[in-house]
Amino acid sequence: TKTNIFRRGSYVVDVEFTVKNETRREWSGYLYGQFQRMHTATGGIFNVVPSYTGGAIYTPENKYEKIPLDDMAQSPLKRPVTGGWVAMLQHYFVGSWLPAPDERNEFYSDVLDGPRYVLGFKNLTPTQLAPGASGVLRTSLYAGPKDQKILETLPPGMELTVDYGFLTVISAPLFWLLAWLHKLFGNW
Repeated sequence: TKTNIFRRGSYVVDVEFTVKNETRREWSGYLYGQFQRMHTATGGIFNVVPSYTGGAIYTPENKYEKIPLDDMAQSPLKRPVTGGWVAMLQHYFVGSWLPAPDERNEFYSDVLDGPRYVLGFKNLTPTQLAPGASGVLRTSLYAGPKDQKILETLPPGMELTVDYGFLTVISAPLFWLLAWLHKLFGNW
């Protein structure tokens, strides 16, 4: 049984899978979460410098890394990690699987027909249930806007999904100033 737990005012969804082994044999399974998207062409006068659209991961060892869709076809990701998160980014929104910080997982990517690009995580240790036993597998999903205040409350590195590109040295301080002025005057 899959249960999605929503909380008012939050973009984080807790996802639980309750498994009841009603067979006579031991059950074994892996928790996983993945995103799938197609590559869309950008163009036109307002897309001269398009924002980054693609995958990103965060690991305690390597911190924040972009995983461009084109790179998934050339060099599929397959990395064992403890903690971290895996995400798909768009201009204003991000979807991110947030496994437990102490879980041992594998971050992976794949390209399917279409082409459809897949980025996700999978537990490295299977959950095993004896006959007649039941258990719960849990993870969390963030699906929402790239709002700095919200992202800073999530696991480390999520605030980095707001990508100012090569103009970060100008854009980040400018955003801070505008946010401060908004706080002072209540207007952008």
